[in-house]
Amino acid sequence: MKTATWRHADVFPIIEHIIKQHEGKWLLSYEIGDLLLDDTEARPLIDAAATAQSNPPEWVACNMVAWYSKRVVERTWRCSFEQKRVGRMARFNGAPQYAYKAVRE
Repeated sequence: MKTATWRHADVFPIIEHIIKQHEGKWLLSYEIGDLLLDDTEARPLIDAAATAQSNPPEWVACNMVAWYSKRVVERTWRCSFEQKRVGRMARFNGAPQYAYKAVRE
């Protein structure tokens, strides 16, 4: 069994913060991954996981967003954003591509 190299509880709130920073704009999964790479809180988590997994940081960031999308779709992680499936991510082995948008409540 593989050992986890990052925790949902650490990364998912950062993803949600990034989505909220872009309120009213649809963000694609890969765009969120790119923004994660630039986030000062997320970057150390990404780099540590990338080293442990022997994967590029870009792959790890996309993987984190893919897990977020999976948990939201399964309803095992509560999400207060609009979400829509918009195709597949060529950059990440054809995983489903989602877009998220924060809306003012």
